[in-house]
Amino acid sequence: MSRDWSWLLDELRVTRLRLELAPRRRFRLPSLPGSMLRGALGHALAELGDAHDVLYRGEALHRGRRVNVPGPYLPEWRGRVGGWKEAGERYHLDLVLLGQARRFAADIAVAAGRAAPRGLGEDRVPHDLITRRLIERPGGTPLRQLLPSLPPEAARRLCLRTLTPVRLAKGHQEAERPTFERLFARSEQRLRGLVRFHVGVEPPAPDVELAERSRAVRVQPDWRFAAVTRQATRHGRLKVGGFLGRLELAGELTPFLPLLQAVTVLHLGAKSTLGHGRVAIAA
Repeated sequence: MSRDWSWLLDELRVTRLRLELAPRRRFRLPSLPGSMLRGALGHALAELGDAHDVLYRGEALHRGRRVNVPGPYLPEWRGRVGGWKEAGERYHLDLVLLGQARRFAADIAVAAGRAAPRGLGEDRVPHDLITRRLIERPGGTPLRQLLPSLPPEAARRLCLRTLTPVRLAKGHQEAERPTFERLFARSEQRLRGLVRFHVGVEPPAPDVELAERSRAVRVQPDWRFAAVTRQATRHGRLKVGGFLGRLELAGELTPFLPLLQAVTVLHLGAKSTLGHGRVAIAA
């Protein structure tokens, strides 16, 4: 990212809302946290007013045309979570709130309290919401302060490790052999959209020179496709799989490092509001 982009990392502020939940009967946790919570939380938020429109706003009119609006929240499991939970066994779910979504943290906490006893997951298993608390300081934390540290060789070589399935394209072939040009474009577009629609600041025009330089970065994927499905109320069972493994990046990475650090917070690729695309920088 060019220097012109640096201030965006300060403009986008982040708040983490942590929910502690316990099922009232045996319950299997899905691999994607958003597939457990999304519909139930959405219905509860619709009862509270503006929060629903901000979190679930899919499109907006920008400069005379309809464009997609990135979701300003990211669901993440806290710690190693998976498999079955027995009745009363507690687990944690974080909702990472971005930009103006932070203003609705209290409403989201109330909605989670309403949604939990009504039932979560495909089988609508009733839950108890044990605790709900904000992890970040009041007002949120600038994205820049949440960026992970980098290994010494990061200027020339970097490895991204996937924590949840990554979706980069509708077809499998393109995603199996992703180019850095596409990774950079998708990630830059997401950051620009978050700042534009959820901070209210118009970002600078894309850096054409930097986009050209992204073509020279080499990508070596070492990942496999993981088939995942979810049950949707309106559309039935949907395929929401993605790729799990590692992405080795090599080349002149220095101008791209802030964006690569940012995707560890903002996720990589599509369907991030379901929990897709959570990645970490591997040691």
